Amino acid sequence: MEERADGLRASLEVPVSPVEAVSSFFARYADFGGRSRRSEYWWVQLALAVVYVVAAVLVSVLGAVSDTLGTAASALLALVALAVVVPSYALLWRRLHDTGRSGWWFLLGLVPFGGIVLLVFCCLEGQPVANRFGPPARALSHR
Repeated sequence: MEERADGLRASLEVPVSPVEAVSSFFARYADFGGRSRRSEYWWVQLALAVVYVVAAVLVSVLGAVSDTLGTAASALLALVALAVVVPSYALLWRRLHDTGRSGWWFLLGLVPFGGIVLLVFCCLEGQPVANRFGPPARALSHR
């Protein structure tokens, strides 16, 4: 954080747009190196939540119309979920790197209440200086 003239601290983190975040999410599909900004992480989480809610509603509606359509829509939803597993873990890994933690901290999600700790880590501001995982994410250009 940078000290302002009025004595308050201003965040150095430059947010990314939703489109940039989702684009980077798929462009860095299995990239477990480097760092990802807080805004990139949360825009992708929001986009995935919207996709899952819309897909769940679609599955429900199509399932009410026809069992065959409902089954097909459920299969499509499962394929979409499988398609984003690797990039989701890669993004979490990079987000943990931005806070100065090893990506292996993601294993904390496997124990009771570990997900809450990961949530807190993902909410923390990234380190403003280069760390062992690379320069600050805001200093990186979009690939």
